[in-house]
Amino acid sequence: MRNLGRTMLRAASVAVIGLVAAHAANAAEMTGAGSTFAYPILAKWAESYKAATGSSLNYQSIGSGGGINQIEAKTVDFGATDKPLSAADLQKNGLTQFPFIMGGVVVLVNLPGIEKGQLTLDGATLANMYLGKITKWDDVAIAKLNFDSREVLQLRLIQELSYEEIAAVLEIPVGTVRSRLHKAVKTLQQSMNPGGRNKKEYNYES
Repeated sequence: MRNLGRTMLRAASVAVIGLVAAHAANAAEMTGAGSTFAYPILAKWAESYKAATGSSLNYQSIGSGGGINQIEAKTVDFGATDKPLSAADLQKNGLTQFPFIMGGVVVLVNLPGIEKGQLTLDGATLANMYLGKITKWDDVAIAKLNFDSREVLQLRLIQELSYEEIAAVLEIPVGTVRSRLHKAVKTLQQSMNPGGRNKKEYNYES
């Protein structure tokens, strides 16, 4: 079974932290360095700031590590990093930090035989993948999320259980039952009619 690190783009929600020296000098031109993630919005802010005040901002998009190094060396007025510094590092270098940008990043996977929309991950499972608690694609948590759609379909169409009964059997919310059933039926219809012609919807609600 393939390791997660080789098949998943390691990116998540990003909060960019601003690092400011306690006694940063006031100047007509501010200088900063660090996070490449922050660069696009900082460039727009710099443009608007210069138009409004005449003062400019020179920001070097060199990565979080470079930004930390430069603000600690006091060669720039501020640094930007995707990873916050510890309280000890802040105190040692006379720095203050605060979050100033937040953005979401889409998780991408590259798995042979897995097509678009076929892999299901919930928040708890994804968090455990990033925390290193889940390291294999055949982990029971991932397998459970991606097997239950078929199981829900069998319980509904073959055993003719109600949504509430299926929820009790699988120990999941009724809303999750409905979601997985919809996904399973859609996948089944696409596999039986890949061309999309003479499409006939199955009413699994009845």
